[in-house]
Amino acid sequence: MSISRPVWGNIDRESVLMTVVNTANEAKPDQIRLKTVEKPADRSLAQLFDTDMEIRKITFYADRIKEVTGLTDQNSLAYIAKNDKSYTIRIEAVKKLTNQSVLADIAENDSLSDVRIAAVEKLIRRSVLAKIVKSDRDDDVRMAAVKKISDLNILAEIAKSDENWKVRRASVKKLKDQDILEDIAKTDKDYDVRIVAARKLMNQGILADIVKTDKDSDVRLAAVKRLTGQTILTDIAKTDRSGKVRMAAMKRLTDLKHDEELLIFFTFASL
Repeated sequence: MSISRPVWGNIDRESVLMTVVNTANEAKPDQIRLKTVEKPADRSLAQLFDTDMEIRKITFYADRIKEVTGLTDQNSLAYIAKNDKSYTIRIEAVKKLTNQSVLADIAENDSLSDVRIAAVEKLIRRSVLAKIVKSDRDDDVRMAAVKKISDLNILAEIAKSDENWKVRRASVKKLKDQDILEDIAKTDKDYDVRIVAARKLMNQGILADIVKTDKDSDVRLAAVKRLTGQTILTDIAKTDRSGKVRMAAMKRLTDLKHDEELLIFFTFASL
């Protein structure tokens, strides 16, 4: 399980820090108090600024972030990205890193998922991304890795095996192999994943089979919208147990007939 962000009472202390950074250019105590609690969504936010000590702490962190964003030395950034106690400051340092070895180390080993995601977004090493997408314990980190991966074999593996449906769906969106998509459209346990796969299928026989066998009406609907055969569409319009699927089949028939009439018209018009 990933370590969660530190919470100050009912408020994420680091989120308050970012509010300060985004609103107070000079980071003066009085300005911080006025700008950050002017219209607080949570009245308890104002309690954070009851003492000058708390204001000085937040001002100190705000100044540190400004210093980090101005750094260019990769060794200094690497040290901060690996060792700073504040995840916000570690993320700012990661954003400035270019060393792929350091980024890989952080992406694999930082205790906080947000920092690992920031590192993954900077990674270009395929082998490291492949390792992370298969092994990271956090769904969002694996999702970030999927977005960076172009290897269709790895994506197919993740689409079939990842425990989280959102990660599987993200992988399916990048797949092209019709055999793999067919398998996923028929067998994935989550209807959202099957819908995405069905939308990418071209084989009319497979699509017809999905309409006949899938228990979820949204999956059948996705398949109907890909069908072109008038016979099967007519049958679906008459017999499917879902009204929205029957309506979609009828609309599809109408659209196909219209397209056919237009094709005939323009064919004769060009003679």
